[in-house]
Amino acid sequence: MSADNTARIQIEESAINDISRLCKGDRGFGAKFTAFQGKFQQNYENPGLNLEKLYAGKQELYSARVDQSIRAIFLPAQGSVWTLVRVGGHEVYDEIKRTVFTYSNTDGRVEYTVVPPGVAVETADRPARKPVDESGPFQAWTDAQLIELGVNERFIPSVRALRTEEEAEAFLNDTTGLSHKVLESLLLGSTFEEVYAEVTEPSSASQPAKNFDEALERSADRMTSSDAVIDAILSEDWSKWRLFLHPGQRAAATKDYSGPARISGGPGTGKTVVIIHRARELSRREGFDGRILVATFNKALAGDIKNKILTLGGKQTAALIDVAHVDKLARDYFVEALGEQQGNRDRASDAEVRRLWEEAIIQAGQIADGFSASFLEEEYKDVVLALGLSERAEYLQAPRRGRGRRLSRAERNVVWELTRRFEALLEREDKTTFEKIAAIAAAHAEANAAQGKYPYAHILVDEAQDLSPQHWRMVRNLVAEGPNDLFLAADAHQRLYQKPIVLSSLGVNIRGRSSRLKLNYRTSREILRRTLSFLGDDDFEDFDEGTDTLDGYRAVLSGGHVEIQKADRSSDELDAVVEQVKRWRAENPKADIGVAAPTNELVRTAKSALEREGVQVSGLDAKPRDGESRVCVSTMLQMKGLEFQYVICFGLGAENFPLYHQRPVDGDDKATLRRKEQQARSLLFVTATRARDQLVLIYGGDTSPLISNLRA
Repeated sequence: MSADNTARIQIEESAINDISRLCKGDRGFGAKFTAFQGKFQQNYENPGLNLEKLYAGKQELYSARVDQSIRAIFLPAQGSVWTLVRVGGHEVYDEIKRTVFTYSNTDGRVEYTVVPPGVAVETADRPARKPVDESGPFQAWTDAQLIELGVNERFIPSVRALRTEEEAEAFLNDTTGLSHKVLESLLLGSTFEEVYAEVTEPSSASQPAKNFDEALERSADRMTSSDAVIDAILSEDWSKWRLFLHPGQRAAATKDYSGPARISGGPGTGKTVVIIHRARELSRREGFDGRILVATFNKALAGDIKNKILTLGGKQTAALIDVAHVDKLARDYFVEALGEQQGNRDRASDAEVRRLWEEAIIQAGQIADGFSASFLEEEYKDVVLALGLSERAEYLQAPRRGRGRRLSRAERNVVWELTRRFEALLEREDKTTFEKIAAIAAAHAEANAAQGKYPYAHILVDEAQDLSPQHWRMVRNLVAEGPNDLFLAADAHQRLYQKPIVLSSLGVNIRGRSSRLKLNYRTSREILRRTLSFLGDDDFEDFDEGTDTLDGYRAVLSGGHVEIQKADRSSDELDAVVEQVKRWRAENPKADIGVAAPTNELVRTAKSALEREGVQVSGLDAKPRDGESRVCVSTMLQMKGLEFQYVICFGLGAENFPLYHQRPVDGDDKATLRRKEQQARSLLFVTATRARDQLVLIYGGDTSPLISNLRA
């Protein structure tokens, strides 16, 4: 202990969960804990804190009073640093008595678990043995195998006592460290080899810890200061939570890269937060006198990012950073390229585009037999516009990666003829398309770059998995190649629009400059475990022609709740939405609530139903007001990139979900069908993981096959 009695508090995940739970039950608890930590840091021997020694088995601990009923439990101090492991009342004391504190021989860090009922709290080593005869979630692996992966030998008796997945999940909620990561990965279906490669090997320390004190010192870098937790995560201020930069994210936000770099990670891992903090970091570097672009695929997210940059960096920082929806950016360059008159053409609707393709087929006559409007539209977008082709000879030689159906030279000639007819019909209608706009914008940016005209010093791209090749050609030419030129955040499991892209073919080489965020700081373990099954067993391609995985992806917080409801009629669904929103607002006057539905029509009906009941509905880009509840209603697609404390999604019956463009149509090849199903699954996954505390899913009528495995 330090001589002057001042202290620094580091906080373990288990204590974060305790504080989160207590804040939800008592809206004044955040203020109480802030006062407690101030006293403790100033003088941990303050008589009012009633610091007492206690034991969990042989492990020495300390207890300090937060209020009359709540105590904070610490491990012994290392110098002036105290490690907070639990916060709570009598129930925490009971659990502490059943807690085994130890350290890992694999990564050399402290870990502990609450021994489940029916198992003696013991510390004796257990010999390895063959797989147990009894059923259990970990019966497929011997004790020796679990220990080899990094499960603490002292936890093995508890692991063998588990009989169901529900018991295993409860056990994991009370288990920390490498043992937690290994067991959770096995429970989620990873093989021994996958866990060893993805979890064990990267965690292995070069030298084992000599004792518990050394292990505790090594563990400090994975913990968070309690000041940051209370101020940013659990202060009952949702806007602070959404801007908090966790220790595991800090390197990506501040590191220098020699060229384009990427971070990946599942929902809630903080990719957008990293983008925001990195933009501010770059703008504040000595000698910086350029401009920074933060681009995103999502219009609502662009507004949200703009608000967060202003909140984080103030007006001076915000003035140096442009935030743009990538299609709006493309439209600006499209107008600049063609002039106001031609550049302000209206965009053709999906139905109009399909009609023009069908007209082109009719015009071409017999030579177009065998080509559907769906196939031609995809070929035009994914090959002709994606590669910026303007001549027949270019198309005849062009690669057609991921298109599925092979085309002979004669067939390519026919397709080229049909694309020319389609473009002529677009001209006749004085219309354009998103893809055409982006292609012309990319060509214009390329022409400017050839003259050395680069408007930005740094570009950061969020939701990068949904940018088209045309978008990437445009973005690549808006910034000169060099250190920290491009930084992108992406997750293939949240790809809702585009096919997988090989970025190196578009001049964006990220090899050797990629990292992955694995900790979900938003969604609770309970919500995450239920919603991961939405993705199915399919592989998701990344930007390097490899596979993007969620191995090691896990949630920090626990205590969330998932509810799935079946409604008899659509009116019943709306009634359930209104009642749930009113209930959440009554429970938490500061609630940040997201209401999602598959279609715009359902969104309009939900808004009307809520407003009739006196619930004010906010726009997605509205900045939450301090101390006030916010209720946002949007389509599932518009929810992408956003986050809420509570989410309710309705209209998930087969009538409305999957979305129209995600359903099979005549002419779809196997690759297209696979992509559509992946996108539908990803949309459901994205929507569900917007929730931090509670998620409610409602469906009526026939059940969509994509949610049948999660039915109540």
